[in-house]
Amino acid sequence: MPIGGRGGASRKRRGFLSLNFVLLFAAHFIVVGVYFLFMTTMARHAVEVFACSDSTAGFVASVFLVGAACARIVTGRYADAIGLKRCSIVALVLMLASCMAYPVADTNLALMFVLRFLHGVSFGIANTTMPAIATEIIPLEVMGEGTGWFMLSNSLGVGVGPLFGLLVSGSFEYGTLYGACSALTLVALQ
Repeated sequence: MPIGGRGGASRKRRGFLSLNFVLLFAAHFIVVGVYFLFMTTMARHAVEVFACSDSTAGFVASVFLVGAACARIVTGRYADAIGLKRCSIVALVLMLASCMAYPVADTNLALMFVLRFLHGVSFGIANTTMPAIATEIIPLEVMGEGTGWFMLSNSLGVGVGPLFGLLVSGSFEYGTLYGACSALTLVALQ
């Protein structure tokens, strides 16, 4: 089907692939990957470190989602006023700080709950603003295709994050996983 106006005159099709798109794709992949990495490994880790019940360990893992949901509600309301890019940068800085603080949180269960909630807030902000930024940089004439390709970053993060988490946590101490997540988040921040 030709892209163009009446009479079959076609416009030159503008692609969605740009350096900004690729960098945003990579950053979003990392954000989602780190989220799923921790979701699949955190409950077992909580049982090992805090000797807590399975239900408490499940809450350690899932309190992240409470923070993410709260952040999405607020972010959706204020992101346009503050700026999508600024919100994404703040979220990535908060995510980096969270990843770096996990070794300290391993010393106290209450601190771990707070940190997981804050990490969830950072994810909620980033995962709300990054797709919105993508829709701003994708040309209208290829919005469907560009959005589909961008959301592949989400699907890849869902698949690769847990795999990476289980491989690293099964082969190394959990501190190595914290370091890897911090390094990946630093890359996303660039």
